[in-house]
Amino acid sequence: MAIEFFDASNAMQTVNRLCAVSHELLPSASPYQDLPRYLAASRARLEVLTETMRGFGYGCRLQTFRHKRRLLSRSHEAANALFFCGDEIAPRSALIIGHHDYCAGLGAEDNGAALGVIAELARLFRGCNRLCFASFDLEELGCAGSTRFVKSLSRAEFREFEWVICLECLGSGKDLVACQWMCDVVSDPHLVSTLVEAANAKGHELPVHGFDCFYSDHFPFAARGAKTVELGSIDLAEWKGMSDRQRRNQFAMSACGARRLDGSIAHTVFDRPENIQQSNLQKAGDCLVETIRLLIGASPARSCDS
Repeated sequence: MAIEFFDASNAMQTVNRLCAVSHELLPSASPYQDLPRYLAASRARLEVLTETMRGFGYGCRLQTFRHKRRLLSRSHEAANALFFCGDEIAPRSALIIGHHDYCAGLGAEDNGAALGVIAELARLFRGCNRLCFASFDLEELGCAGSTRFVKSLSRAEFREFEWVICLECLGSGKDLVACQWMCDVVSDPHLVSTLVEAANAKGHELPVHGFDCFYSDHFPFAARGAKTVELGSIDLAEWKGMSDRQRRNQFAMSACGARRLDGSIAHTVFDRPENIQQSNLQKAGDCLVETIRLLIGASPARSCDS
């Protein structure tokens, strides 16, 4: 069987398809100001991803749930999706996650880029029952979707996922970074070292750094005891050079239409496909293909089994 390689142009095609069903969102507007419209765009993006994954032979376990904020008069439907091959999820599986909701621009960076990478990885590893993927709703509203998903799993179901890799904002930052910690969530040291080893094997640099002001969908998994890590992109030199006050203020500035100081386009009006660096997606894909090989012994040249 011929070896297949990660193709960032395929990932970028998925990003474009996701953004084609998205409507423009201003970063200053809270999703709660028009929650039905926000969730409708999120669901349309999930449908694009689901169609893509089913085309590669993946089953989809759709989870719908009602979401309501205390001050709202009624709840609205949100949805998560788990994608897997075969009739059941094999023990000691790796789970790669992202989110399909977005809060600014067309959501290309946050988090269409991650879903594009997920789709291309799914193409490469189709038939592997020890590699699963998931996409969650309402990440931008306190990780409500991933929290609901984790709570819905029985102890046996949760233990099937030995490793959880969260992909977030991969497309615009200068540096691809393995997050050593995020707030009070510390990444699994073995996962971090495996990502670094994988990047080195592919000729890429992967700095390791911790962040005190971000949250993401791996938090509920970590809280329940899973081995987790997040892979993201940022201009690390700029980030390190900012004061705590500058880091806090950059989000307020981006809500007014300014560019973020850390080089990311997430949560800004610039979060559009034309501002995604395809080379970033290639670097992330190369790193993850090798990471999957190291974790579960799978490669794009062959399927894996339990």
